Amino acid sequence: MLIGITGSSGSGKSTVSNYIEEKLNNAKLITVDDIMKSNVRVKYRKEIQEAFNQDELDPIALFQNIDTVNKWLDICKDNMDLEIEELVDEYSKTYDYVLADYVFLPMLGVWDKCDMTINVKADKNIQFNRLKQRLIDSHHTHNWTGDDTIRKRIECSVLDEYGYNAQHTVYNNGTLDELLNQVDNILIEIKEN
Repeated sequence: MLIGITGSSGSGKSTVSNYIEEKLNNAKLITVDDIMKSNVRVKYRKEIQEAFNQDELDPIALFQNIDTVNKWLDICKDNMDLEIEELVDEYSKTYDYVLADYVFLPMLGVWDKCDMTINVKADKNIQFNRLKQRLIDSHHTHNWTGDDTIRKRIECSVLDEYGYNAQHTVYNNGTLDELLNQVDNILIEIKEN
């Protein structure tokens, strides 16, 4: 079973993904963000720099709005889909459940191949505070911690506002226990399938 998990930056999708992987017997999580970074920073770096008229890759420019996201994603999404599909095929031989977690997962072809899809949502102010703290804690560079930059990153990643939908939505505006209770209900459905 392939489970796709999405949600904008700071929504809690990693918390949900890790929890589902932990609770399911025989599950493997693919963190698609790692595949994206490899594609953007290495494999398609030159093409993306040219598309954005950059001498050096400026990651902040890639997340200004949904159009800038589409611009770089169009360059590398076929390869990202291929890499994800190869991992899904490989992991499906060993694991009963394969999870794919990525903010822009609904914009990739693998989303339509998922047996179940989950969107993690949170109030934008809550997301802002979580994301800002995470970036500060990680000593992130490239001025990612600027308030305007964080807001733009959140805005361009709220994909249900652009017509992308999931079968399940969990809301992460309260406590961790409240979030995990919602996920427990989805786990019941997963295990019944």
